[in-house]
Amino acid sequence: MSSEERVLLVGSVRRLLGDEWTTDRAVTMSSDPAELRRINSELCELGLAELGAPEGPGLRETLLVCEELGRASCHTPLIATFLCNRLFSGFDDPVTRSFIADVRSGKAIPTVALSGFDGDFAAGAARWADGRLLGRTAFVEGLTASTHVLVLTSAPFGIAIVMLDGHGVRVTPTPALSIAPLGELELDCRPVAWHPFDEKSLADAATIARLAATSRAEGAAQRAFDLALEYAKIRRQFGHVIGEFQAIQHKLANCLVQLDGTRLGLGKTADAYDRGDAGWRMLADAAIAFAGPALRQLILEVHHALGAIGYSEEHEAPRHFRSVHADLARFGGAQRARSALADQLLSKGAKLPSHDTSERVIEFRKSIREWLDANWTAAEREANRKKPLLYRRWQPEFARKMGEAGWLGLDWPKELGGQARAADEQLAFIEELEFCEAPSETYMVAETIIGPAIIKFGSDEQKRQFLPAMLRGDDESMFALHYSEPEAGSDLASLRTMARRDGEEWVVSGQKLWTTNGELAKYAILAARTDPEAKPKHAGISTFLVRLDTPGIDIRPIKAMYGRTFCATFYDDVRIPASALLGPENGGWQVITSALAAERVTIGSVAAHLQKILYRLIDHLITADNDRAKDPVIRDRIGGLAADLEIARQFALRNAELVQAERVPIYEAAISKMFIGDLHERFGEAALDLLGSGGLLSEDCPSAPLGEMEQELRYSIMTAIGGGTGEMQRNTIALRGLGLPRMK
Repeated sequence: MSSEERVLLVGSVRRLLGDEWTTDRAVTMSSDPAELRRINSELCELGLAELGAPEGPGLRETLLVCEELGRASCHTPLIATFLCNRLFSGFDDPVTRSFIADVRSGKAIPTVALSGFDGDFAAGAARWADGRLLGRTAFVEGLTASTHVLVLTSAPFGIAIVMLDGHGVRVTPTPALSIAPLGELELDCRPVAWHPFDEKSLADAATIARLAATSRAEGAAQRAFDLALEYAKIRRQFGHVIGEFQAIQHKLANCLVQLDGTRLGLGKTADAYDRGDAGWRMLADAAIAFAGPALRQLILEVHHALGAIGYSEEHEAPRHFRSVHADLARFGGAQRARSALADQLLSKGAKLPSHDTSERVIEFRKSIREWLDANWTAAEREANRKKPLLYRRWQPEFARKMGEAGWLGLDWPKELGGQARAADEQLAFIEELEFCEAPSETYMVAETIIGPAIIKFGSDEQKRQFLPAMLRGDDESMFALHYSEPEAGSDLASLRTMARRDGEEWVVSGQKLWTTNGELAKYAILAARTDPEAKPKHAGISTFLVRLDTPGIDIRPIKAMYGRTFCATFYDDVRIPASALLGPENGGWQVITSALAAERVTIGSVAAHLQKILYRLIDHLITADNDRAKDPVIRDRIGGLAADLEIARQFALRNAELVQAERVPIYEAAISKMFIGDLHERFGEAALDLLGSGGLLSEDCPSAPLGEMEQELRYSIMTAIGGGTGEMQRNTIALRGLGLPRMK
């Protein structure tokens, strides 16, 4: 289906449920078999009995429908219909064909018992022997409303189709937290049919059921979140609507991150499944492992935001609380998913799946790797690791080599010497450079921030001076950012550095701080106040392109806790030519913000960096002679980190996709920046836990197991606060993503 068709499908399902499964009766109807059969019939008439059929909607559409069911607290076991269509459509025996026809007409209503493939240690099992189905299986949904149940068997591997009112089938209701009634099956019967399947097919069926439950939990969580968000915009306390308070804003911003991460994870998994990509299984485990703790925390935060009003059973929130917790706990939950991820990474040597879905990007990434293998050899990489930290990422000779090969200016227009590459190709380029630890900082600021700004706002003279030189990797490609000041970090509009016009020159006085590579760069883009009376404050800012060897500029490196430096730079009546002005006078704010789209793609480099760190940790655990790779606690930690890293990769990919669609990712980029910063800190902490005291040893210690890990912990603070702290990102998410009001 196209994205437009999916929107129509979701709209149709939501309208049907809004009419037929009303909010005031949803909980009561969920335990009424007649109502469940009625809504199943309505859904079949909408065409949903074709889910999973060879010519019908795929897994992506099925999960969207499950999300709508969760949103409406409608717990019909629709995923069994998908499994029936997907697993049995190719069978020609009359009994199975008749059963599938009845499912598609709505006459037969199936549910599914995963049995030994459930993932829960208490789920029971079923076996096929001498024409009979034997066993006990628990935690089965929809038994009272369904006509049939698909029972997965482990001995031998296969699926039985069982009539629930048949002889030798005993159903026992098991009241639980969930809105959807659960039950237990005792089986000693002759099924309608039994078909052999290989173990992998049955495991895949179980994974699909887990994805459906997670999607339903996501729908319930989304509805609960919508209620809390709406409440925050109208509930008044202390003379303000509570959505103005930063505590509420940050709480709801965190919730949006959790929802978006879950939705992306499920969507990417379903897309991979529908196109036949084997990586869908690993993506599924990552999505489920992320969603478990994320949505549980979200539903708690929703209740905290709603306060006492949401604690009443008359309110919608309690039903969604039940649904979220119940659906996330089923089929082994997030713990099983983390274990499966760890098994792939630690026992089978797997890597996180590639997100390159087009031949264009695949071939482009291949060409990058080939060039890097030839021009940034293993020997050069090893030699680079022995250099001081300050110089590992800053090497002008490598920038010139990149320029000679035409790798600079990837997204610049072709008429200006660039390659006009798409955002997904830029992301692939950034990732490959990070994977091989190439010294890319020399030119990165110029290529991704300064160059695009000159292309858009620069004079003809500036374009002639800078753009060709940047493409060559010359001195003009070595830029630093002179934005932040002691009193203007995240609040850049409050900067105090002044620039006053004096004939054909500007005279600059002030101080800049926290400049990375400031002592190595040849140029800086300077933000200075040129109209101190302008309202609002950012309206009086201009930007300049400044040579850093200009008289009156004093650069003082300061040792940072991650082992490198940042610089304090003092401008003491520095005279720069009028031609240094970039963009219109007092129009600097537009220049600064215009480059955000291109810059946001570079967030993917941090995700690639963490991917590299994860694999190093895994390699160490596998090769270390201490069996720690078999420790279930360590495996659970690795699985959790891998799941969160996969979601971070998908956040970065979304930024690239938005840029490619010519949309500026604002709150989406804030989500990515905040999430990756927090994750980097957790990676550093996890490394120390996984390596023990050996993780404290620095890289120059001969006995250090992985010497850079303690430096990673120190470096993670830079990721979290550089370019805007997590708190500032949450402000952006709340105001721009959620539409919450500013404090008046």
